Amino acid sequence: MRLINASTGLLEDHPSPSYNEHNLFQPQTPPYAILSHTWLAAQDEVTFQDFLYSPDRGQSKAGFTKIRYSCEQALQDGLRYVWVDTCCIDKTSSAELSEAINSMHAWYRLSAVCYVYLADVSRVSFNGADDPQFRRSRWYSRGWTLQELLAPKQMQFYSSQWLPFGSKEELAVTISEITGIDSAFITGEKDIMEASVAQRMSWAANRQTTRTEDVAYCLLGIFDVHIPLIYGEGKKAFIRLQEEIIRKSEDQSIFAWSSELITRRVSVGALAESPAWFRESGNIVPCDIGDAWDPPSVTSRGIHIQAPRWRVEKSSKDSGLRQVLLKCRRQDDLFGVLALPVRVVQYNNAMYVRDTRLKLNTIEYANWRKEMKNPVGPEKLYLIDPSSLRSVNSTQRECGFVIRSMPDSYGGYSVSIAQPSELWVKKEGFFSTYCGGYQDPIYAVLVPKELGANCFILRMILRDIEPAKPPSCTITLAPSGGSMGRLEIHGGETWFKSMPWAHNSLEVSVEEQLLFGSRMFVIDIKERRGERITKEAHI
Repeated sequence: MRLINASTGLLEDHPSPSYNEHNLFQPQTPPYAILSHTWLAAQDEVTFQDFLYSPDRGQSKAGFTKIRYSCEQALQDGLRYVWVDTCCIDKTSSAELSEAINSMHAWYRLSAVCYVYLADVSRVSFNGADDPQFRRSRWYSRGWTLQELLAPKQMQFYSSQWLPFGSKEELAVTISEITGIDSAFITGEKDIMEASVAQRMSWAANRQTTRTEDVAYCLLGIFDVHIPLIYGEGKKAFIRLQEEIIRKSEDQSIFAWSSELITRRVSVGALAESPAWFRESGNIVPCDIGDAWDPPSVTSRGIHIQAPRWRVEKSSKDSGLRQVLLKCRRQDDLFGVLALPVRVVQYNNAMYVRDTRLKLNTIEYANWRKEMKNPVGPEKLYLIDPSSLRSVNSTQRECGFVIRSMPDSYGGYSVSIAQPSELWVKKEGFFSTYCGGYQDPIYAVLVPKELGANCFILRMILRDIEPAKPPSCTITLAPSGGSMGRLEIHGGETWFKSMPWAHNSLEVSVEEQLLFGSRMFVIDIKERRGERITKEAHI
């Protein structure tokens, strides 16, 4: 750990502060002050290389002002050393950067005092913390400053002219109002590890970082976990963070995030893509409902959990929809527990995805146990990311539609538009129901290569995909400007229908087949030349 000697202005190497096996601080490092701030543009900050090779250039940069203020204040407080992240880390060394980020929370926690420099607060009003500039400071919206707020035991706030606002204890109520964090966690009266996973995630919901990966890395200390740093992985860093939390904690509130920010996707995985998804989860806490379930775990298939699940009866058109009971509740509700809406993906492999069209549901647990006629559980199931099934081979697909043949007139037809697009596997030419037994209509627009011919709209609906029932489906083919022809088939059957088209007729057939272990409905649309049908049959 490098520290700035506040008297000489030089960097010195010291042993990093640490805890021993009894969780007690080992005083190998001299007492030091630590700076919390928001970064200027990169070229304006003083770097490790500036201190080492170009001290004059470093002192001419705008970022040197806060370093000078910190050193002067430290000496007044009887401290010889200061740590500042801009210049005490050699960021050209990936190994050193990784160690520093994984140690950051401990370094702030073990400091003698933390100075908060609010560069965008230019004055101190008579009312102190009620100053609008203080409340609107950018410092409250940055990802890294969350742990910098919560970790230190002693903290002092200063304006851009280094005029004091007060201590963290004195400003705790105001900071709580600004951040939404209980003041007991701010002052250290409560250990942040006593807060639920959902609560701690909600503290970061309105914070931003410059790099996408830092959304995860800035929370390592908040959850007391360590993961390798892989810049360039994007949002996967936040997924890895949650997976590591699951390995360490049995708190199921990690699944209790809101899906209201998700658009254009009906199904997602069990894990959130951003802390922003926990914005409404600040009042969710774990609860013990008296049942011994296996804790969640991370597997190659997805998140493995054990919990009761049951069918959502109100959604009769969607037999794949379920609710899964979670061991958590809203803090102000002593009687209800949360149920997660999920959709079946593969019955045989117990795979589910989260359904984004329904919200987290609160149920009265005691009444549920009495009134549920056919609860299933607790059962072991997997909550998976739908996108992961893009690479799953066909032997693991549950159901789907295959368009095997289309009319060859007008240069032949092809699928031009497919909705929902995420169900269409273009290279293999089929619609997969991997999104959990998708039972809303699936559409394909069939377009000829040559101009002047009718297009067709193919409408497909899958029904009854329960394990004990054979699947069935409804197929509707609508030629442009013509009436619709409809087919309904049930498992093991083959149905066909003829309909008029130009000077010929079309024969549409649908047959259920087992293709590489998957139940697929195979659709053939064939042209019968010279067999013009004058009257359409109805089924």
